[in-house]
Amino acid sequence: MPNFHITDDRITVETATFTVILDRRPPRLSIWRGNEEVWRSGPAFGQARYGDAWLVPRSLEEVRLTGEGVRLAALTADPDRPFSLVMAVDEEGVTVRWQTDTLTGTSCTPDEWHESAYLAPAGHWYGQGQLSRGVYPLERGLIHADPFITAGTHPHGLLGIQTAVWVTSRGVGVILENERGLAIGLNRARTEQPGPPYLPPSSPNFGRGRGDGGEGA
Repeated sequence: MPNFHITDDRITVETATFTVILDRRPPRLSIWRGNEEVWRSGPAFGQARYGDAWLVPRSLEEVRLTGEGVRLAALTADPDRPFSLVMAVDEEGVTVRWQTDTLTGTSCTPDEWHESAYLAPAGHWYGQGQLSRGVYPLERGLIHADPFITAGTHPHGLLGIQTAVWVTSRGVGVILENERGLAIGLNRARTEQPGPPYLPPSSPNFGRGRGDGGEGA
């Protein structure tokens, strides 16, 4: 069984094979296998768009343990549009989901969620589906799929078989559980990034947007 260690600054979850560290201020997620980092969330982690306004989580507060895992309230600049991070950890992996919190008589569902992660900690990337160009492994190319759909002719080479599943050379599997209204980008230029001003990454990045705020690793 995973062991949860909760402090004011972070939540650490230890399993037999990996460790999850969730920093709370600002929110940041990393996964470690021994002394090796194999996953690191990017500058956009849980950003939500309402019209032209983007809300960025500043901190994660009000920790609650649930049957699903741990749930934390995300503090943003707009208290009338609250949302939470739900994280579940077991021996098989980590599931992360951002979700809106309901206020009486108020619809808080955002128009779009945006998340990103660094490619480099996970090693080489494989999967997703058929591409018209021989990009192997995937981090050597550019993929911008908005929307993420199969296509006979696609400007970035997506063909008829696509799925939101990736595996990496350091043993990480990434599954986006809800593909409705999904947009995907690998190695997208900074000028193409949606949301608030983008912070330069130290390595290529993986981004996703639209739809519901969920991811698995």
